[in-house]
Amino acid sequence: MNTRLGYFSAIAMVLAATGCGAEGAKAGKGGGGNGGNGGSGAAAGACGSSQEQALECLGVQLTKDPRVDLKGSPLPTTYAPLGATRSVGVSQEVFMAGMQLAPKNPVGTAEVMDNRAALLELSNDDTGAVGPGVLSTTAPGAIWEGDTYTTPSSNGGTGAQSSRTAVALDADGDGKDEIVVLYLDHENPSNEGVIFATSPDGGAPKKVATAPGAEDIAAVRGDFDGDGKDEIALGISTADGASVVVLRPAQDGSFSAVDGSEKTFEKTLPTGTLSLELAAGNIDRDLGDELVVVFNQMDLPARSGISSYWVIDDGKAGFTELKKNASINVVDGGSYQAEVADVAIGDIDADGKGEIVFGGVEKLLEQSCVPTRQLYLALDDAGDAPEPLAVIGQSAAEIQYVDKSGCSEVTSKLLTRHVFVNTLDVDGDGVAEIQANLRVFDDFRAGAFKELYALDPEVLAGPDGLGGGILAPDSTAMETADINGDGRDEIIVFAQHRSEVVVWGLSGPTAESATFQEMTRIDTKKYNFQSRVFPLIVPANVDTDGVVLKYSAPEYKFVFTEPVVIAALAAAPCMDGIGQNTAACTTAYGQTQGTTGGGEASVTVTASTFVSFETKIPLTEIGVEGKETLTTSASFSAGKSYALDETVEYTTGPLEDTVIFTTLPVDQYEYTVVSHPDPSKVGQHVVVNLPRTPITLQVERGFYNRSVVPGSPLIDDSVFLHTVGNIDSYPNEASADALINTGGFAHLGPAGELVDAAGHALGPLADKLLGRGLKTSKAITVGQGSGQTSTEIRFTDATDYQAGLEIGYEAELAVTGGGAGVKGAVGGSLGGSLGAMLSWGSSTSTVYRGTIGSIGESTFPDHVYSAGLFTYVYNYGKKDQPQFEVVSYWVDK
Repeated sequence: MNTRLGYFSAIAMVLAATGCGAEGAKAGKGGGGNGGNGGSGAAAGACGSSQEQALECLGVQLTKDPRVDLKGSPLPTTYAPLGATRSVGVSQEVFMAGMQLAPKNPVGTAEVMDNRAALLELSNDDTGAVGPGVLSTTAPGAIWEGDTYTTPSSNGGTGAQSSRTAVALDADGDGKDEIVVLYLDHENPSNEGVIFATSPDGGAPKKVATAPGAEDIAAVRGDFDGDGKDEIALGISTADGASVVVLRPAQDGSFSAVDGSEKTFEKTLPTGTLSLELAAGNIDRDLGDELVVVFNQMDLPARSGISSYWVIDDGKAGFTELKKNASINVVDGGSYQAEVADVAIGDIDADGKGEIVFGGVEKLLEQSCVPTRQLYLALDDAGDAPEPLAVIGQSAAEIQYVDKSGCSEVTSKLLTRHVFVNTLDVDGDGVAEIQANLRVFDDFRAGAFKELYALDPEVLAGPDGLGGGILAPDSTAMETADINGDGRDEIIVFAQHRSEVVVWGLSGPTAESATFQEMTRIDTKKYNFQSRVFPLIVPANVDTDGVVLKYSAPEYKFVFTEPVVIAALAAAPCMDGIGQNTAACTTAYGQTQGTTGGGEASVTVTASTFVSFETKIPLTEIGVEGKETLTTSASFSAGKSYALDETVEYTTGPLEDTVIFTTLPVDQYEYTVVSHPDPSKVGQHVVVNLPRTPITLQVERGFYNRSVVPGSPLIDDSVFLHTVGNIDSYPNEASADALINTGGFAHLGPAGELVDAAGHALGPLADKLLGRGLKTSKAITVGQGSGQTSTEIRFTDATDYQAGLEIGYEAELAVTGGGAGVKGAVGGSLGGSLGAMLSWGSSTSTVYRGTIGSIGESTFPDHVYSAGLFTYVYNYGKKDQPQFEVVSYWVDK
């Protein structure tokens, strides 16, 4: 069994301004109303020099509420989005025991090695080429290299018992695995029932447990206390029952039992053999791994069995039994119960928590010409699932391997007495698929137990084309590993009646273009069916070819980013003292077509999970794909708790320029690099930023400029040329075209020349045509009377401009409280990109509307004028400068 967790879900939050924006605008009056230019008044920093003071002044409530799960409950204090440990770009090595390798010599002849245990790499770390290479071997003669003491499947058993097993674990938290072999010494009577632990590299074995009458041992690695260092869950079966205990490793290679971790399982059949299957993984929101135990009981004379399971919480939760002595039942065209089963844990539904997957057989058949009914069952996580540990998928299928005639057990079809179950990320999308013998099921986003790929049955057929044996753990092994560090897992299969270990996976540059096929093979000795190998295949990371991160538990912070300007809205060109209905003079941003005030909002603000690095230069070995992997995994873990929608549009007050800004509440989790190809990068930090719902407000422009901290970008005279309340100060239509075409960099001077905001000549217009924007097709003329006249820009599917798609720049945003990241900042892309940490934009149904109040009868003839609405991206194309949308007016008389 294998445990692979992928983590759920890109987090997208959509909202518009809240009701607080109106209050903020009122509070900001003074420097920007009647007669002011909206940007004058007190200098930036009037509210203080910290981001906290600026945001509070701007109307943001800096709440300190804990992050919540899908049910609205606070997350555990030990929650971390990538778990306790996360690796990127690691090519796993493989430890194999039981089988003898048979590499070919230069003339192509296979030469069987004496060794029965070896450590191999299946790809070249330098070139990335897939192919086997022997890294080290264990000297022949080790007491644990074979197993001749347990009941083989040829005697009617399940073949699941073994007197030795092996695990790979990171015992010291340095990001590299150590191989530990655990075994029973049946050769020395004085060691009866003693379980030893040793390294394949040699060294004195250590006694780790004693169980008189022990017949079977099983083990799995897991970080059961969430400290970033692995422990071992050891399962022991005797003729009378079974037990499991968690062992904590020490620096000298010894192990000690963890208090409160031992669990016992009582035998319920009168005769037979007992065995355990174990899986470890995080199935809730805290750091520690949970343990799932499958207790298989087999009555040999009756050739019938019982399979039941226990779910045990992590050590921090006291190893509480969340579920116990439950049978593995599947309802699919009938009701079936597994007699023997295997188990794995993986995030198969993209929610950031592991689910439990069982695979088993309904009957232990005597003849291989009868198809075996294989059973598949999946349980939801134990965290914030709607119904923790409830069934979320089940399936049954009658399957035969190796299509030959006859009913002889050893010469016909392969007799199936075990379903090898692993979870793996076969396509590299961060969500686990399920491997059950030769079938690969897609993750549950596609539905439960939908077959995605299948291995060729020839991987289990003998060289003579016959079945040649029994599919059981004493003759077969199936494991999964990422053999080349590309983020896609492969399936490793050994059947002893064949003469190779085969590796299957997706081969190709991308998952979409790749082919599921055999990728490589390792030649081995072919074994007679009567000689049981009890093969072991153990994936491990024993070197520093990738990056391994550990969670730095004390380094959690909740911060708010500095204000990010989304749009600047000009006051409608109106004027006091001329009898104009100024109360009607407003600019609406984000109104949906066919609606009026209070209608559906169509300007969205979207937050996404993003990763910050300690240094300006990212960890080069992580690269873009690795960073995306981290971000995707963290996004899955973040869940959907903060996916909120609000339907509010933005409308300026009369005679007010308005700034629409957003601030992003962020939960920051800091990880430390513990293993890296470049030793100098060990100890550096990576910060995973999980956003909450963005807070988007609108305030009067002068109030915004005064409230932000000194050094912040201002919406000043370089953005708007006009003075609020002075119709003559607005640009004409030609200048509006220039502003659109230059991204706000220039307008037309008195002689029609191109000038910057300060009036300096800039040269020919053609040199500056870099901008993007829209304007109304014609101007409207102000009306006479007490009414109003409106003009608008409508976005449709045919519109060749969407601000949300046009904006894109990189920034490091300062955060409150000096949060984690680069010098108290979080960095990433902003704008319309779907992968941006913060993006915004209009939809294809958005309307920008400008409304101009009519002028009374007595003053109308002397003050009639025309106006149009235009919008563009300020600083368009400048990736190192803030970009936002400007909505303004041109005026012609």
